[in-house]
Amino acid sequence: MRRFVGRWCVLLASWWALSAAEANEANYQHYQVGDRAAGMGGGISAIADALDACYYNPAGLTRTPKNTLSLSANLYGLQNYKVDDALAPGEKFETDSFHSVPSTAGGTFRVNTNTIAAFSIFIPKKGSFFETIAFTEKEHYYTLSQDYQTMWLGPSLAYSYTPRLSLGGSIFGVYESYNSQQSLLWGDVDQAYANGLKYDSLSLLGMLGVQYRLDEYWSAGFTFQTPSVALKSDGEYLEDAVDPTVNGKKSGVLYADNLEVENMIPAKFVLGIAREVPGVWAFGVDVTYHLAESYTRLKGTSSDGRELEAPLKRESVLDLNMGGEYVLLGKYPLRAGVFTSRSSAPDLDVEESHYPAQIDLYGMTCSVGATTRNSAVNLGVNYIFGQGDDFGWAFGEATNERVIVDAREEYLYFIFNTSYYF
Repeated sequence: MRRFVGRWCVLLASWWALSAAEANEANYQHYQVGDRAAGMGGGISAIADALDACYYNPAGLTRTPKNTLSLSANLYGLQNYKVDDALAPGEKFETDSFHSVPSTAGGTFRVNTNTIAAFSIFIPKKGSFFETIAFTEKEHYYTLSQDYQTMWLGPSLAYSYTPRLSLGGSIFGVYESYNSQQSLLWGDVDQAYANGLKYDSLSLLGMLGVQYRLDEYWSAGFTFQTPSVALKSDGEYLEDAVDPTVNGKKSGVLYADNLEVENMIPAKFVLGIAREVPGVWAFGVDVTYHLAESYTRLKGTSSDGRELEAPLKRESVLDLNMGGEYVLLGKYPLRAGVFTSRSSAPDLDVEESHYPAQIDLYGMTCSVGATTRNSAVNLGVNYIFGQGDDFGWAFGEATNERVIVDAREEYLYFIFNTSYYF
């Protein structure tokens, strides 16, 4: 029955890297941030305005009607993630969690007739879970937790070059924090394994945008986002395994601190087209292309001198955002949209088990709002779902073997936005 004997040679080679992967790490759109964009599926690069423009197309800041604007947007999310045979053969991992995300905040300031400045904060990715899972008939017990967040913050500037042409740019500092802890016990074979990874990283990226009014109603938008550049990072990792077949002592211990972390965000191009009758209705479509990228996600040296690294590869990805808006009675905007968030992970390979799950996501959005002369309030929903592949376990001849299994994700976010015009 000691089917788990020999498992640690696999674990110690790969689990330290696996623990650095979030469920949807390879997807670029986890939900839609902002105000108008959150209801229209993010398809607004051609007509983005106010604080949304800082993130989707900074040139759109020139459309801001008032001198200044402050905005607060919060998401309240339900997350569900399932992976078959993730913990052991026949032992599925499933987590349900609820959390709030202060996704957008900031303000704009009109420098002069043609120039608008802004400072914004966005949280385009956040997730967490804490699960205790028991299979008492097998004496298998698991405690797993994960918490991660990515924050973008920085200034933006836009200039109305002509009544039809606007140019803009944003600079964002990207701060990411991550904490993962796992404790695994197989009582039937008297084996145990635990690991923990914690890191913080800071990087920098830029964004350039153009908006052009083709005529009274049609507009086009273009955005280029630079790849991120790592500025500072620090990480720490610990794992240990206990196997009584090795004199009842720890048969594998790995500790490393001062890890180098690179959370590379590849370059992105966005092309959008929209038709808008101001104050009545609008419809927009964006096509987004992320370039491919290969880099080392984690790198360092363990306390016993072993060189550690977790290479990561991202494939190029083409996504679609599309949405519409209808303003009822001139002051109640009704919005709906759809978007894709295809995985940038390569096809999974059990020999490359540090790669993240490959799950294509699809999203639907809607919102309803009310506007006055000096304020706006919006309530909305983002629903995201997808199915794909992740890593799990299957019985082998002598020990368990790493295999590719089905994985499913589902997210439901409730959105509350408030805007104030002065």
